[in-house]
Formats: sequence, structure tokens, C-alpha cells
Amino acid sequence: GPTPEWEIALPTLVALSKARNDPLLPAKHQKPKVTALDALPRMIAGAPYLSFVFPARTFCEGNDCRATADNGTPLLFDTGHLSASGSILAAEAFDGVGPFSAAR
Repeated sequence: GPTPEWEIALPTLVALSKARNDPLLPAKHQKPKVTALDALPRMIAGAPYLSFVFPARTFCEGNDCRATADNGTPLLFDTGHLSASGSILAAEAFDGVGPFSAAR
């Protein structure tokens, strides 16, 4: 599924946020969430061979999405693609889902 997206590269926003002492700067430039795809998991629920994970649900509560990992590293390396830290966090959402449940 989709990840949260920002209008400006997230690392730039995080750096500017720190330089300007404005922790809300990333939130001000976050694009609206993709809600049209919210119905997709319900549509494929009857298909036992399909699994669907929404990384955005890992990063967001309502319209408020995390911009950084616990160590301050941006979760995206540009406006919408996961960084290494973002990928690790998203992978936690995959744990126990479909084919990933047997990957232990």
C-alpha cells in the first residue's frame, strides 16, 4: 500500500525543522492521505492467496504522520519513498502477514 507523502523531500523538511526550531514544519507540508485505497484490503479479504499491508498505517494516526524514526532519521529519502529507517519500520507491519508469517 501507499506510504505517507510530503510536498518537499522529507530529509530537507526535517533539517529545516531543526534549523528553524519548528517541529511542526514536516506536518505543514504533508500531502493528504490516500484514502481511496482504504477499501482495497476489504475487497481482497476473501482471497486467501493475497495479503495487503498499508505502510501508511504504521506511520500515521488519522492525518498525523510520523516524519522520523526514534533516532531522528527521516522515514523517507525524498517525497514518497522509504528510507532504510522507514523500510525497517514498515517491515514491522509485514510481520505475521501472509507469506511473511512463515519467514522466521
